[in-house]
Amino acid sequence: MKTPVILVFDDINSTFNASTVQRLKSYLSRGIAIALQMYMGNDEQRSIFSQFEGGSVLKQSCPSWNADHQVVLVGYGRKYRKDVWIIKNSFGSSWGENGFFFVEIGSNSFCLEQYAYTFLPKYFDKSPYPRGNIQRGQKNQLDCDKYFTNQNGVITCYNSCPNTFPLLDVVNNQCLNSYCPAKTPYKESQSCVNRCSTGYYIVNGTELQCVQQCDMFLLNIISNSMNCITQCPAYNPFYQNGGCVSRCSSGIYSSGILMCQDSCIYYTYNVSNDYSKQCFEQCPTNLPYSDNGQCSSRCTSGIYQNISGILICQMSCQNYAIINESNQNSYYCVDICRSPHNFKDGKICKQSCQFYKQIDNSEVCECLTSCPIFELVNNNKKCINACQAKQTIINGQCIDDTQQETKSNQKTILISVSAVIGFIIFVLILAIFCVICCKKKNSRKYQKQVQIKQIKITKPMNILTNYTNDLDDSKLIE
Repeated sequence: MKTPVILVFDDINSTFNASTVQRLKSYLSRGIAIALQMYMGNDEQRSIFSQFEGGSVLKQSCPSWNADHQVVLVGYGRKYRKDVWIIKNSFGSSWGENGFFFVEIGSNSFCLEQYAYTFLPKYFDKSPYPRGNIQRGQKNQLDCDKYFTNQNGVITCYNSCPNTFPLLDVVNNQCLNSYCPAKTPYKESQSCVNRCSTGYYIVNGTELQCVQQCDMFLLNIISNSMNCITQCPAYNPFYQNGGCVSRCSSGIYSSGILMCQDSCIYYTYNVSNDYSKQCFEQCPTNLPYSDNGQCSSRCTSGIYQNISGILICQMSCQNYAIINESNQNSYYCVDICRSPHNFKDGKICKQSCQFYKQIDNSEVCECLTSCPIFELVNNNKKCINACQAKQTIINGQCIDDTQQETKSNQKTILISVSAVIGFIIFVLILAIFCVICCKKKNSRKYQKQVQIKQIKITKPMNILTNYTNDLDDSKLIE
Protein backbone atom coordinates (compact mmCIF):
# COMPACT_ATOMS: atom_id res chain seq x y z
CA MET A 1 0.00 0.00 0.00
CA LYS A 2 1.42 3.35 -1.03
CA THR A 3 2.15 6.04 1.56
CA PRO A 4 -0.46 8.79 1.22
CA VAL A 5 0.52 12.42 0.61
CA ILE A 6 -1.27 14.69 3.06
CA LEU A 7 -2.01 18.36 2.34
CA VAL A 8 -1.33 19.82 5.77
CA PHE A 9 -2.21 23.39 4.82
CA ASP A 10 -3.35 25.47 1.85
CA ASP A 11 -4.09 29.20 1.83
CA ILE A 12 -7.24 28.81 -0.26
CA ASN A 13 -9.24 26.79 2.27
CA SER A 14 -7.76 28.20 5.50
CA THR A 15 -5.79 31.04 6.96
CA PHE A 16 -2.24 30.65 8.21
CA ASN A 17 -2.47 31.40 11.94
CA ALA A 18 -1.32 30.15 15.34
CA SER A 19 -3.37 26.95 14.93
CA THR A 20 -1.59 26.20 11.64
CA VAL A 21 1.79 26.80 13.28
CA GLN A 22 0.92 24.32 16.04
CA ARG A 23 -0.19 21.74 13.48
CA LEU A 24 3.10 22.02 11.55
CA LYS A 25 5.14 21.85 14.76
CA SER A 26 3.29 18.70 15.83
CA TYR A 27 4.38 16.87 12.69
CA LEU A 28 7.95 18.13 13.01
CA SER A 29 8.16 17.12 16.69
CA ARG A 30 7.31 13.55 15.67
CA GLY A 31 10.16 13.58 13.13
CA ILE A 32 7.95 13.97 10.09
CA ALA A 33 9.31 16.31 7.45
CA ILE A 34 7.03 18.63 5.49
CA ALA A 35 7.43 19.53 1.80
CA LEU A 36 7.08 23.20 0.88
CA GLN A 37 7.01 25.16 -2.33
CA MET A 38 8.73 28.54 -2.56
CA TYR A 39 9.28 31.42 -4.95
CA MET A 40 12.93 32.59 -5.24
CA GLY A 41 11.95 35.83 -7.00
CA ASN A 42 13.31 37.73 -9.99
CA ASP A 43 16.79 37.28 -11.45
CA GLU A 44 18.43 39.58 -8.91
CA GLN A 45 16.65 37.91 -5.96
CA ARG A 46 17.51 34.43 -7.29
CA SER A 47 21.17 35.44 -7.56
CA ILE A 48 21.22 36.69 -3.95
CA PHE A 49 19.49 33.52 -2.73
CA SER A 50 21.88 31.23 -4.64
CA GLN A 51 24.91 32.96 -3.04
CA PHE A 52 23.60 32.88 0.52
CA GLU A 53 26.32 31.84 3.00
CA GLY A 54 24.32 31.89 6.23
CA GLY A 55 24.60 34.15 9.25
CA SER A 56 21.10 35.60 9.15
CA VAL A 57 17.40 34.89 8.89
CA LEU A 58 16.31 35.16 5.26
CA LYS A 59 13.39 37.36 4.39
CA GLN A 60 11.73 38.13 1.07
CA SER A 61 8.24 39.41 0.39
CA CYS A 62 5.63 37.41 -1.47
CA PRO A 63 3.69 39.89 -3.63
CA SER A 64 1.64 37.18 -5.33
CA TRP A 65 1.75 33.44 -4.92
CA ASN A 66 4.09 31.63 -7.23
CA ALA A 67 6.35 28.58 -7.02
CA ASP A 68 9.62 27.80 -8.78
CA HIS A 69 11.50 25.73 -6.18
CA GLN A 70 10.85 22.95 -3.65
CA VAL A 71 12.37 22.62 -0.18
CA VAL A 72 11.76 20.56 2.99
CA LEU A 73 10.66 21.94 6.36
CA VAL A 74 12.58 19.85 8.90
CA GLY A 75 12.25 21.69 12.20
CA TYR A 76 11.64 24.84 14.16
CA GLY A 77 13.29 26.75 16.98
CA ARG A 78 14.79 30.08 17.93
CA LYS A 79 17.59 31.58 15.90
CA TYR A 80 19.03 35.11 15.86
CA ARG A 81 16.42 36.20 18.44
CA LYS A 82 13.56 35.08 16.23
CA ASP A 83 11.21 32.08 16.11
CA VAL A 84 12.14 30.36 12.86
CA TRP A 85 11.41 27.43 10.58
CA ILE A 86 14.39 25.22 9.77
CA ILE A 87 14.39 24.49 6.05
CA LYS A 88 16.58 22.04 4.13
CA ASN A 89 17.57 23.20 0.65
CA SER A 90 18.84 21.05 -2.21
CA PHE A 91 21.94 23.13 -3.05
CA GLY A 92 24.36 21.05 -1.00
CA SER A 93 26.09 21.46 2.36
CA SER A 94 28.37 24.28 1.10
CA TRP A 95 25.34 26.52 0.60
CA GLY A 96 23.80 28.51 3.46
CA GLU A 97 24.40 27.03 6.91
CA ASN A 98 25.42 23.46 6.05
CA GLY A 99 22.69 23.33 3.42
CA PHE A 100 19.96 24.80 5.69
CA PHE A 101 18.41 28.22 6.00
CA PHE A 102 15.98 29.93 8.37
CA VAL A 103 12.86 32.03 7.85
CA GLU A 104 10.77 33.70 10.52
CA ILE A 105 7.59 31.86 11.44
CA GLY A 106 4.47 33.62 10.17
CA SER A 107 6.32 35.91 7.71
CA ASN A 108 5.46 33.89 4.58
CA SER A 109 8.94 34.73 3.24
CA PHE A 110 9.51 33.37 -0.27
CA CYS A 111 5.82 32.34 -0.27
CA LEU A 112 6.81 29.31 1.89
CA GLU A 113 3.62 29.39 3.99
CA GLN A 114 1.20 28.94 1.11
CA TYR A 115 1.05 25.12 0.86
CA ALA A 116 2.43 22.31 3.05
CA TYR A 117 2.50 18.59 2.21
CA THR A 118 3.71 15.57 4.17
CA PHE A 119 4.00 11.80 3.93
CA LEU A 120 2.40 9.82 6.78
CA PRO A 121 3.09 6.17 7.73
CA LYS A 122 0.16 3.74 7.40
CA TYR A 123 -0.54 3.50 11.14
CA PHE A 124 0.42 7.01 12.20
CA ASP A 125 -1.88 9.08 14.40
CA LYS A 126 -3.11 11.84 12.16
CA SER A 127 -4.52 14.00 14.96
CA PRO A 128 -2.50 17.14 15.80
CA TYR A 129 -0.47 16.63 18.93
CA PRO A 130 1.77 19.58 19.78
CA ARG A 131 4.34 17.68 21.79
CA GLY A 132 7.30 19.59 20.31
CA ASN A 133 7.53 22.38 22.89
CA ILE A 134 7.07 19.95 25.78
CA GLN A 135 9.78 17.57 24.59
CA ARG A 136 12.36 20.29 23.86
CA GLY A 137 15.24 19.89 26.30
CA GLN A 138 18.77 21.23 26.74
CA LYS A 139 20.22 18.28 24.88
CA ASN A 140 18.27 18.58 21.62
CA GLN A 141 17.38 22.26 21.51
CA LEU A 142 18.23 24.32 18.43
CA ASP A 143 20.04 27.06 20.34
CA CYS A 144 19.95 28.72 23.75
CA ASP A 145 16.88 30.77 24.54
CA LYS A 146 19.01 33.88 25.13
CA TYR A 147 22.82 33.93 25.10
CA PHE A 148 25.61 31.37 24.99
CA THR A 149 29.36 30.91 24.99
CA ASN A 150 31.29 28.44 22.92
CA GLN A 151 34.56 27.21 24.40
CA ASN A 152 36.22 24.42 22.51
CA GLY A 153 32.87 23.28 21.17
CA VAL A 154 31.19 23.28 24.61
CA ILE A 155 28.13 25.55 24.50
CA THR A 156 26.92 27.16 27.73
CA CYS A 157 23.66 29.10 27.86
CA TYR A 158 23.24 32.38 29.79
CA ASN A 159 20.41 34.81 30.47
CA SER A 160 22.96 37.65 30.10
CA CYS A 161 26.60 37.72 29.09
CA PRO A 162 28.95 37.13 32.07
CA ASN A 163 31.71 39.60 32.96
CA THR A 164 34.36 37.25 31.55
CA PHE A 165 32.60 37.41 28.16
CA PRO A 166 31.44 41.05 27.93
CA LEU A 167 30.95 41.26 24.17
CA LEU A 168 27.72 40.11 22.57
CA ASP A 169 27.59 38.87 18.97
CA VAL A 170 24.11 40.17 18.17
CA VAL A 171 23.62 37.95 15.12
CA ASN A 172 24.51 34.69 16.88
CA ASN A 173 23.61 35.70 20.47
CA GLN A 174 27.11 34.58 21.40
CA CYS A 175 29.02 36.11 24.29
CA LEU A 176 32.67 36.91 23.45
CA ASN A 177 35.71 37.91 25.45
CA SER A 178 37.87 39.23 22.55
CA TYR A 179 37.50 41.10 19.29
CA CYS A 180 34.36 40.95 17.20
CA PRO A 181 34.35 38.16 14.53
CA ALA A 182 34.57 38.74 10.79
CA LYS A 183 30.85 38.32 10.15
CA THR A 184 29.93 40.90 12.81
CA PRO A 185 33.04 43.14 12.82
CA TYR A 186 31.51 46.36 14.18
CA LYS A 187 31.62 47.10 17.91
CA GLU A 188 28.59 49.08 19.10
CA SER A 189 28.67 49.64 22.86
CA GLN A 190 29.36 46.08 24.10
CA SER A 191 27.81 44.35 21.12
CA CYS A 192 29.23 42.99 17.86
CA VAL A 193 27.01 43.74 14.87
CA ASN A 194 27.25 43.21 11.11
CA ARG A 195 26.48 46.90 10.60
CA CYS A 196 26.37 49.91 12.91
CA SER A 197 22.85 51.13 13.65
CA THR A 198 23.98 54.67 12.80
CA GLY A 199 25.87 53.51 9.73
CA TYR A 200 29.05 55.34 10.90
CA TYR A 201 32.21 53.79 12.30
CA ILE A 202 35.87 54.55 12.93
CA VAL A 203 38.90 52.29 12.57
CA ASN A 204 40.62 52.19 15.97
CA GLY A 205 43.62 49.93 15.60
CA THR A 206 42.09 46.63 14.54
CA GLU A 207 38.59 47.40 15.88
CA LEU A 208 35.70 48.91 13.94
CA GLN A 209 33.93 51.05 16.52
CA CYS A 210 30.48 52.48 15.81
CA VAL A 211 29.95 56.23 16.30
CA GLN A 212 26.95 58.52 16.03
CA GLN A 213 28.19 60.63 13.13
CA CYS A 214 31.34 62.05 11.51
CA ASP A 215 32.30 65.12 9.50
CA MET A 216 34.05 63.23 6.71
CA PHE A 217 33.62 59.62 5.64
CA LEU A 218 34.32 57.00 3.01
CA LEU A 219 31.48 54.73 1.93
CA ASN A 220 32.14 51.05 2.61
CA ILE A 221 30.32 49.49 -0.34
CA ILE A 222 30.36 45.97 1.14
CA SER A 223 28.47 46.90 4.30
CA ASN A 224 27.04 50.18 3.01
CA SER A 225 28.55 51.83 6.11
CA MET A 226 30.47 55.10 6.44
CA ASN A 227 34.11 54.93 7.51
CA CYS A 228 34.92 58.15 9.37
CA ILE A 229 38.20 59.80 8.31
CA THR A 230 39.90 63.17 8.81
CA GLN A 231 41.02 63.78 5.21
CA CYS A 232 39.84 62.53 1.83
CA PRO A 233 42.34 60.15 0.19
CA ALA A 234 43.93 60.75 -3.21
CA TYR A 235 41.71 58.20 -4.98
CA ASN A 236 38.53 59.89 -3.61
CA PRO A 237 39.68 63.51 -3.20
CA PHE A 238 36.33 65.32 -3.48
CA TYR A 239 34.17 66.05 -0.41
CA GLN A 240 30.44 65.71 -1.12
CA ASN A 241 27.70 65.82 1.54
CA GLY A 242 30.14 64.58 4.18
CA GLY A 243 31.53 61.77 1.99
CA CYS A 244 34.68 61.43 -0.11
CA VAL A 245 34.09 60.63 -3.79
CA SER A 246 36.24 60.29 -6.91
CA ARG A 247 34.26 63.03 -8.72
CA CYS A 248 31.49 65.42 -7.70
CA SER A 249 28.08 64.42 -9.03
CA SER A 250 27.54 68.03 -10.11
CA GLY A 251 31.03 68.29 -11.62
CA ILE A 252 31.63 71.48 -9.60
CA TYR A 253 33.97 71.88 -6.64
CA SER A 254 35.78 74.60 -4.71
CA SER A 255 39.55 74.88 -4.33
CA GLY A 256 41.53 74.18 -1.16
CA ILE A 257 39.59 71.22 0.26
CA LEU A 258 37.97 69.84 -2.91
CA MET A 259 34.42 70.40 -1.72
CA CYS A 260 31.56 69.62 -4.09
CA GLN A 261 28.90 72.25 -4.66
CA ASP A 262 26.04 72.97 -7.04
CA SER A 263 27.34 76.14 -8.69
CA CYS A 264 30.04 78.79 -8.50
CA ILE A 265 30.61 82.35 -9.71
CA TYR A 266 34.19 82.03 -10.96
CA TYR A 267 35.70 78.77 -12.23
CA THR A 268 38.25 77.02 -14.43
CA TYR A 269 37.89 73.64 -16.15
CA ASN A 270 39.78 70.63 -14.75
CA VAL A 271 40.60 68.67 -17.91
CA SER A 272 42.02 65.72 -15.93
CA ASN A 273 38.69 65.21 -14.13
CA ASP A 274 36.15 65.05 -16.97
CA TYR A 275 36.14 68.85 -17.31
CA SER A 276 34.95 69.45 -13.75
CA LYS A 277 34.61 73.08 -12.75
CA GLN A 278 36.98 74.30 -10.05
CA CYS A 279 35.41 77.26 -8.26
CA PHE A 280 37.20 80.39 -7.03
CA GLU A 281 36.12 83.33 -4.92
CA GLN A 282 38.24 85.43 -7.28
CA CYS A 283 40.03 84.45 -10.49
CA PRO A 284 43.73 83.58 -9.95
CA THR A 285 46.47 86.00 -11.03
CA ASN A 286 47.49 83.90 -14.04
CA LEU A 287 43.85 83.83 -15.27
CA PRO A 288 42.57 87.23 -14.09
CA TYR A 289 39.64 87.73 -16.50
CA SER A 290 36.14 86.39 -15.80
CA ASP A 291 34.39 85.54 -19.10
CA ASN A 292 30.83 84.57 -18.07
CA GLY A 293 32.33 83.14 -14.89
CA GLN A 294 35.16 81.23 -16.59
CA CYS A 295 38.59 82.55 -15.64
CA SER A 296 40.86 83.17 -18.63
CA SER A 297 44.11 84.89 -19.59
CA ARG A 298 42.25 87.26 -21.95
CA CYS A 299 38.63 88.08 -22.74
CA THR A 300 37.37 86.64 -26.04
CA SER A 301 35.83 90.03 -26.84
CA GLY A 302 38.99 91.89 -25.75
CA ILE A 303 36.87 94.18 -23.56
CA TYR A 304 36.63 94.06 -19.78
CA GLN A 305 35.67 96.14 -16.76
CA ASN A 306 37.14 96.16 -13.26
CA ILE A 307 34.28 95.60 -10.82
CA SER A 308 35.40 95.46 -7.18
CA GLY A 309 38.79 94.10 -8.17
CA ILE A 310 37.35 91.50 -10.62
CA LEU A 311 38.11 91.86 -14.35
CA ILE A 312 34.71 91.09 -15.88
CA CYS A 313 34.60 90.43 -19.65
CA GLN A 314 31.87 92.14 -21.65
CA MET A 315 30.98 92.85 -25.28
CA SER A 316 31.34 96.64 -25.26
CA CYS A 317 32.05 99.57 -22.97
CA GLN A 318 29.07 101.60 -21.88
CA ASN A 319 31.09 104.80 -21.41
CA TYR A 320 34.80 104.92 -22.20
CA ALA A 321 37.70 102.53 -22.73
CA ILE A 322 41.46 102.53 -22.17
CA ILE A 323 43.72 100.43 -24.39
CA ASN A 324 45.65 97.85 -22.36
CA GLU A 325 48.69 97.38 -24.60
CA SER A 326 50.19 94.76 -22.27
CA ASN A 327 47.34 92.36 -23.08
CA GLN A 328 47.08 92.30 -26.88
CA ASN A 329 45.49 95.76 -26.89
CA SER A 330 42.49 94.76 -24.77
CA TYR A 331 40.01 97.51 -23.92
CA TYR A 332 39.54 98.38 -20.27
CA CYS A 333 36.17 100.04 -19.59
CA VAL A 334 35.88 103.10 -17.34
CA ASP A 335 33.05 105.44 -16.43
CA ILE A 336 35.06 108.59 -17.27
CA CYS A 337 38.54 109.43 -18.55
CA ARG A 338 41.00 110.22 -15.76
CA SER A 339 44.69 111.06 -15.49
CA PRO A 340 46.98 109.88 -16.98
CA HIS A 341 44.41 108.81 -19.59
CA ASN A 342 42.48 112.07 -19.54
CA PHE A 343 42.43 112.67 -23.31
CA LYS A 344 39.08 111.55 -24.73
CA ASP A 345 39.16 110.40 -28.37
CA GLY A 346 35.58 109.32 -29.01
CA LYS A 347 35.09 106.51 -26.48
CA ILE A 348 38.81 105.87 -26.08
CA CYS A 349 40.81 107.48 -23.27
CA LYS A 350 44.41 108.29 -24.22
CA GLN A 351 47.46 109.80 -22.59
CA SER A 352 47.91 112.42 -25.36
CA CYS A 353 46.46 113.71 -28.63
CA GLN A 354 47.84 115.67 -31.59
CA PHE A 355 45.33 118.45 -30.96
CA TYR A 356 42.92 118.71 -28.07
CA LYS A 357 40.57 121.04 -26.26
CA GLN A 358 39.88 121.11 -22.54
CA ILE A 359 36.27 120.37 -21.58
CA ASP A 360 34.95 123.10 -19.24
CA ASN A 361 37.22 123.36 -16.21
CA SER A 362 37.75 119.61 -15.76
CA GLU A 363 40.95 117.72 -16.40
CA VAL A 364 39.32 115.83 -19.26
CA CYS A 365 40.42 116.92 -22.75
CA GLU A 366 38.74 116.13 -26.05
CA CYS A 367 40.97 115.02 -28.91
CA LEU A 368 40.70 116.94 -32.22
CA THR A 369 42.14 116.36 -35.67
CA SER A 370 42.93 120.10 -35.85
CA CYS A 371 42.00 123.25 -34.01
CA PRO A 372 38.85 125.04 -35.26
CA ILE A 373 39.16 128.24 -37.27
CA PHE A 374 39.84 131.39 -35.25
CA GLU A 375 41.21 129.30 -32.38
CA LEU A 376 44.83 129.40 -31.34
CA VAL A 377 47.18 126.55 -30.46
CA ASN A 378 49.55 126.71 -27.53
CA ASN A 379 52.92 124.99 -27.36
CA ASN A 380 51.23 121.81 -26.07
CA LYS A 381 48.93 121.54 -29.12
CA LYS A 382 46.04 122.69 -26.98
CA CYS A 383 43.28 124.55 -28.79
CA ILE A 384 42.41 127.75 -26.95
CA ASN A 385 40.48 130.98 -27.62
CA ALA A 386 43.16 133.43 -26.51
CA CYS A 387 46.80 133.43 -25.52
CA GLN A 388 47.82 133.93 -21.96
CA ALA A 389 49.88 136.84 -20.60
CA LYS A 390 53.51 137.04 -21.74
CA GLN A 391 52.70 135.08 -24.91
CA THR A 392 52.97 136.14 -28.51
CA ILE A 393 50.84 134.88 -31.43
CA ILE A 394 53.00 133.56 -34.23
CA ASN A 395 51.39 131.66 -37.14
CA GLY A 396 48.30 130.89 -35.06
CA GLN A 397 50.29 129.57 -32.12
CA CYS A 398 50.81 131.06 -28.70
CA ILE A 399 54.52 131.40 -28.01
CA ASP A 400 55.87 132.40 -24.60
CA ASP A 401 57.90 135.68 -24.59
CA THR A 402 60.77 133.90 -22.95
CA GLN A 403 60.53 131.30 -25.66
CA GLN A 404 60.50 134.11 -28.28
CA GLU A 405 63.61 135.74 -26.73
CA THR A 406 65.27 132.38 -26.68
CA LYS A 407 64.43 131.89 -30.34
CA SER A 408 65.77 135.45 -31.16
CA ASN A 409 69.00 134.77 -29.30
CA GLN A 410 69.26 131.46 -31.03
CA LYS A 411 68.75 133.25 -34.39
CA THR A 412 71.48 135.85 -33.60
CA ILE A 413 73.89 133.14 -32.61
CA LEU A 414 73.01 131.24 -35.75
CA ILE A 415 73.68 134.33 -37.94
CA SER A 416 77.02 135.00 -36.18
CA VAL A 417 78.09 131.45 -36.57
CA SER A 418 77.01 131.48 -40.20
CA ALA A 419 79.04 134.72 -40.82
CA VAL A 420 82.16 133.26 -39.21
CA ILE A 421 81.78 130.09 -41.21
CA GLY A 422 81.29 132.16 -44.39
CA PHE A 423 84.38 134.27 -43.68
CA ILE A 424 86.46 131.17 -43.09
CA ILE A 425 85.23 129.68 -46.33
CA PHE A 426 86.05 132.97 -48.18
CA VAL A 427 89.60 133.01 -46.77
CA LEU A 428 90.11 129.42 -47.78
CA ILE A 429 88.90 130.10 -51.32
CA LEU A 430 91.16 133.20 -51.58
CA ALA A 431 94.14 131.21 -50.34
CA ILE A 432 93.52 128.51 -52.86
CA PHE A 433 93.23 131.13 -55.64
CA CYS A 434 96.52 132.71 -54.62
CA VAL A 435 98.27 129.42 -54.63
CA ILE A 436 96.98 128.68 -58.12
CA CYS A 437 98.03 132.12 -59.43
CA CYS A 438 101.51 131.79 -57.94
CA LYS A 439 101.97 128.45 -59.59
CA LYS A 440 100.99 129.90 -63.01
CA LYS A 441 103.38 132.90 -62.67
CA ASN A 442 106.31 130.74 -61.74
CA SER A 443 105.57 128.46 -64.67
CA ARG A 444 105.71 131.40 -67.17
CA LYS A 445 108.98 132.73 -65.71
CA TYR A 446 110.53 129.32 -66.03
CA GLN A 447 109.43 128.99 -69.66
CA LYS A 448 110.97 132.42 -70.48
CA GLN A 449 114.26 131.44 -68.91
CA VAL A 450 114.33 128.29 -70.96
CA GLN A 451 113.75 130.30 -74.14
CA ILE A 452 116.62 132.69 -73.35
CA LYS A 453 118.96 129.77 -72.81
CA GLN A 454 117.87 128.30 -76.10
CA ILE A 455 118.62 131.59 -77.86
CA LYS A 456 122.06 131.77 -76.34
CA ILE A 457 122.87 128.29 -77.52
CA THR A 458 121.38 128.81 -80.96
CA LYS A 459 123.51 131.87 -81.87
CA PRO A 460 126.93 130.23 -81.57
CA MET A 461 125.67 127.34 -83.63
CA ASN A 462 124.54 129.67 -86.35
CA ILE A 463 127.95 131.43 -86.46
CA LEU A 464 129.70 128.07 -86.69
CA THR A 465 127.48 126.96 -89.46
CA ASN A 466 128.09 130.10 -91.42
CA TYR A 467 131.83 129.78 -90.99
CA THR A 468 131.74 126.21 -92.22
CA ASN A 469 129.82 127.22 -95.19
CA ASP A 470 132.45 129.87 -95.97
CA LEU A 471 135.21 127.31 -95.77
CA ASP A 472 133.55 125.01 -98.18
CA ASP A 473 133.08 127.74 -100.60
CA SER A 474 136.74 128.65 -100.42
CA LYS A 475 137.77 125.13 -101.30
CA LEU A 476 135.59 125.12 -104.24
CA ILE A 477 137.17 128.31 -105.43
CA GLU A 478 140.60 126.84 -105.17
